[in-house]
Amino acid sequence: MALVSLMAMMPAGAIIKPLPPRHHGLPILGDTLSLLSPKTMASYQVDRANTLGPVWCTRLLFKDAVVVTGADALSDLAKEEGQKPMTAFFPPQQKVLFGSASLLVNSGPRHSQLRRLVGQSLTPAAVKACAATIDAAVEECVARCLQQAGDERVVALADEMRRFALRAGIQVLLGGDGDSEEVANLAADLKLWGEGLVAPPLFFLPWSSAARAMRARRRIKARLEPLITAERARMHAGSGSSSSLLGRLTAAKDDDGNALNTDEIIDNVLTLLFAGSDTTASGLTSSLKELALAPALQAQLRQALRDADEADEALDAFLAEVHRRNPPAPFQMRLVGKEDLAVGGYKVSANSLVVYGYAGTLLADAKAYPDPDAFDPSRWKPQGAAPNWAFGGGPRMCPGRMLALAESRALLKRVLGTNGFTWHLVDGQDLQGRYSPGLFPADRLLARIAHTGAANE
Repeated sequence: MALVSLMAMMPAGAIIKPLPPRHHGLPILGDTLSLLSPKTMASYQVDRANTLGPVWCTRLLFKDAVVVTGADALSDLAKEEGQKPMTAFFPPQQKVLFGSASLLVNSGPRHSQLRRLVGQSLTPAAVKACAATIDAAVEECVARCLQQAGDERVVALADEMRRFALRAGIQVLLGGDGDSEEVANLAADLKLWGEGLVAPPLFFLPWSSAARAMRARRRIKARLEPLITAERARMHAGSGSSSSLLGRLTAAKDDDGNALNTDEIIDNVLTLLFAGSDTTASGLTSSLKELALAPALQAQLRQALRDADEADEALDAFLAEVHRRNPPAPFQMRLVGKEDLAVGGYKVSANSLVVYGYAGTLLADAKAYPDPDAFDPSRWKPQGAAPNWAFGGGPRMCPGRMLALAESRALLKRVLGTNGFTWHLVDGQDLQGRYSPGLFPADRLLARIAHTGAANE
């Protein structure tokens, strides 16, 4: 009784208990392989949360680490990160490939400055201005899918969503002005570059994925530098604001008049195209999978999209539940600074590694998401009814989330419309997700598709 009284008197967020004993996992490695395996990035978090509780200690990447799951504990962690020094943690080869000026790998005041500058290019108004470019990329994707359907081919929908998201991102970057060859060349090099992010860091072997990624990065830089120079010349000539993401990044200035230099623009273009295209492709692939597995839900959503007053709310709720059940970004890591953190009633020690366990939260927190195993879009109505960690949180919430959602909405509206297409999954395929790094079915979501037809209106 005395303990209860003591706890009641303590302020919210106070430290009331030490961290639980360390879960050792493998010798030296701890849970590194489980957390980083493409097959178990999410299930590892769910299993540990169910057996050890929402916060547990282990070793990751040869460091003592604390994994945090649960919406309340993640909120504490995000709040602490906003107030105390913490450092982004990435393997060295990813830092090299992203670039030293990427807002993803920077921390503290430098990260905040980069985020303010990059964020100017991704405001709701800026994303809305990209609608025509996004629609053109959607039409290209749907036409390609229907062409394959006409050839009676089995379509790997995951591949098509990857292609769409990457090409849409490039077209938004260039303002829809890039010719097809330029877009295709950038897409090919960005694909090679992205593969290097999750490959062994064998830069010294010319034929390795890491070395090919570095060569692709140099080609991307060589293509973007003259375009940035042209944007600056256009600005100096007083030709007005640019409709392209590249132009807006070039024009961005903070309150002190600081702007991004060429290397900073290129590093953050790579960051945005990687994060945005991978998240968008992952979410769209998961959307098509969930709709194929639930015909009644698909019919309900198709009907909702015919009602202008209901369409956006229904689609946003559906996408939020897709991202919850199929988290495109399962975790993030931080190095704690010289101050201890108060997280979920525990003390997380200074200089330790801490993990934002997004997948463990979205898939296992029954308090925040009642009946978490059920696919239930109604849990998101009204908007904000449930905490959404699919795009991260705190000072490092994904800056491109509005663009990713705009692209996803546009494609699903087109596919589910009266002139879109239907799809039926090939029997016997493996639908279990693998992170590469976004979440995609092992067999790439193989389907046979057909034109919906205006007659079905």
